[in-house]
Amino acid sequence: MSAAGGFLCLMNKYRSPLVSRYASKEMSYNFSDKKKFTTWRKLWIFLAKAEKPRELRHACVHVLNHLNSCCSLDSECYCDERKALQVGKLVTVTLAKCCCVCSIFSTEVLFDLAYLVTGQTYSRKVDVDCLSTLASLGASMHKICTDIRLLANLKEIEEPFEKEQIGSSAMPYKRNPMRAERCCSLARHLIALMADPLQTASVQWLERTLDDSANRLTCLPRSHTGEFDIQLCIP
Repeated sequence: MSAAGGFLCLMNKYRSPLVSRYASKEMSYNFSDKKKFTTWRKLWIFLAKAEKPRELRHACVHVLNHLNSCCSLDSECYCDERKALQVGKLVTVTLAKCCCVCSIFSTEVLFDLAYLVTGQTYSRKVDVDCLSTLASLGASMHKICTDIRLLANLKEIEEPFEKEQIGSSAMPYKRNPMRAERCCSLARHLIALMADPLQTASVQWLERTLDDSANRLTCLPRSHTGEFDIQLCIP
């Protein structure tokens, strides 16, 4: 496909402005398909290395294969995979071998902590804790940037104004606090996303429900735009 054809294909699809306009390259890559697939590959290799010296076969391998199928959606960390493996060691008859595999695997992927009690996945309260921190950051950033905007209106404080910067298409001479305005806009979105993990954690039924995946795939990457808020406010 030519470059022009590829560009037209991209133009025919919706792209999130959070990625195309606001998120940093590092954060965009962290949630990319390439990062996700390379992470899965590393986990499969680590698991194979842990299985080989223990000569695991049959039921043990099938149990540990939940690592590949159940919880491989979080590209930002390996927590889901760790939880699936912990569940596997409880239901197999060769408990000692699986414990050894778990220990080797955890060492390979640098897991310092493990949850003592989980279901098929880690508790969705973990997502609540993560996003509550980001939402709290959003609230603080919104407060700070709102103060800057109010003081800018009184001419008591001013944002840096770059040489080629245009204040407004209609009034180029305007010196609006553009960075503070953008921070407030993104911070409101970040705060609003807090409702998603709370709802997801509250409807997990007994062990888990399968209606959380689509929500988490959209909510978790978007919530990490808070990292870009910090970049805007800290030179």
